[in-house]
Amino acid sequence: MQMRDDQLIFMISLPRSGSTLLQKILGGHDDIYTRSEPWLMLHPLYALRHDGIQARYNARLAAQGVQDFIADLPGEGEEFYYARLRDCYLSLYAPYLQSSGKTRFLDKTPRYYEIFDELQKIFPRAKFIILYRNPLAVLASMLETWIKGNLDKLTGFQSDLCKGAEFLQRDFSAYSNTHIVRYEDLLREPESVTTALFAFLQLPNQPECIDYGKQPAERWKYGDPSTVYAKSRPDTRHVDAWQQQLNIAESRELLAGYLQMLGKAGFERMGYDYAQAELAINQSASADSAIATLPSLRQLLRSTDEENKSLREDNAKLNADNRRLYESLNRQAKLIDTLDMHLANILQSAGTLKAHRALLQPRRKLKAYKQLLNSINATDRLQLSKPTGDNSVTPGDRQKP
Repeated sequence: MQMRDDQLIFMISLPRSGSTLLQKILGGHDDIYTRSEPWLMLHPLYALRHDGIQARYNARLAAQGVQDFIADLPGEGEEFYYARLRDCYLSLYAPYLQSSGKTRFLDKTPRYYEIFDELQKIFPRAKFIILYRNPLAVLASMLETWIKGNLDKLTGFQSDLCKGAEFLQRDFSAYSNTHIVRYEDLLREPESVTTALFAFLQLPNQPECIDYGKQPAERWKYGDPSTVYAKSRPDTRHVDAWQQQLNIAESRELLAGYLQMLGKAGFERMGYDYAQAELAINQSASADSAIATLPSLRQLLRSTDEENKSLREDNAKLNADNRRLYESLNRQAKLIDTLDMHLANILQSAGTLKAHRALLQPRRKLKAYKQLLNSINATDRLQLSKPTGDNSVTPGDRQKP
């Protein structure tokens, strides 16, 4: 029998939100089959994204190519693509469901918050469970379980602590196929939470699922590696366990920074009391004089994608500056060429004038000689025209006839 999308259940949350605990409880139901996080739908749906994915091939160009291909599908387009994805991936879920003898497949992959809207398009009749936990408790659990003092690892959870938190600030009331569960409520009142949840899933209520530890179950590769297996049912002691991290100066500073990053409005949109969280941090800080000198959480969460984006922006600015500089230099080069041409003309004119003067030089000398000779001749003529003595003539000097 072909599997239908109304047989699918998706569970979405931030990591370290108690999703493995809820998965264990739901997996104990007679009608629900589940297994370690499949991560199955991220790849085909992220194929349409221009950002947020890295590959040895050009992922951005590939996404554009796929989008162009889909857009040109004769008479179908995007809807046809989504329909074929639905058929393809339901056929992958189906063998597990059929072999289990159950009727519902629970895909618990927390980071489906990245593709929630696409999943709604592909599987419009599926059920979605969104699990909330105090975001400070999420970060505290990460610090204790995964980070363990190596703050460089925080960059790997940038999307969870930022984009995932933004996703959880959305209003899901318009989605009739989506149900909200809070981790703290699950620990305090598991019976009422599971009763409402099974009603939403349109399944018989089976309260015995709460004691999940009494049922044989496999140990999953992904999810909580220890606590959920050490317990047999929800434990209220974990509600405020995150506050133990406030006794560590380094962790306290990071938690305070995260609270500030989320802001009062964002924190309360997620359903948690900002003033109460701020008070817990401040009280812990006043009782402990130790101060950790750390980079800000925002700096520590700076992801490779953000760094690459920043580098791309810097390169774009640099390229723009280079283009402007090139254009300026090009204009100056043209001006220099023009000046060089004018200078060449001037030098050519100067050269012609110099050559002309060189040609005129002998004439000037000749003219000077002529002037000198004329002056000498004029002097000689003057001397010849003057008498040498007494020029008077006496009668005795006259020649007698």
